[in-house]
Amino acid sequence: MKKPALLLLIVLLTAAIFSQQIIAFAESSAQEDQPTPTYSSWIVTSTPNPDGSIVHIVQEGETLWDIALAYGVPGSEIMTNSGNSAQTTDVYVGQVLIIRQPNPATQTPSLTPTPTRITAQATLLRPTLTPVPTQTLFPTPTPTEQTNAFIRVFADTQTVGLTLVGVSGVGIVLLLIFGFFKKSE
Repeated sequence: MKKPALLLLIVLLTAAIFSQQIIAFAESSAQEDQPTPTYSSWIVTSTPNPDGSIVHIVQEGETLWDIALAYGVPGSEIMTNSGNSAQTTDVYVGQVLIIRQPNPATQTPSLTPTPTRITAQATLLRPTLTPVPTQTLFPTPTPTEQTNAFIRVFADTQTVGLTLVGVSGVGIVLLLIFGFFKKSE
């Protein structure tokens, strides 16, 4: 086998070994009890209020980008719903953001009286009133769904960067080793 082909084979085998280690790391981290926080998995989302609206109170360390990813709503829509400009991207701790507006109220049809004969009855029938829902003042925290292990591994840029540096380092070392061998004739 020629040197370039041998070198290519060794680099490919090294890359395959590193990729197996990355997959093993992903599987082991998926089995841990503590979830690994990624871009927006650490944000606690609010449950919808009875009227369908969703309100989020900005906590320390949260950005508009993280909040938009957690709720699956564009950041410009969140800012517009909250009464801000769609181009605004700055949020501050304690700021109340309206993620979704309340659903429009449905009109209840009015009852039309039907003429009836008056008969003597022991009890007087009254129509029941429909209860009015109350509004929740504070959102109820709901944990967001966790992403799969493969996405979590590649979302961690430090691990990906270290892996690429390691593979590159092995390739350079192999190049230096095989580059100094003289061709035997």
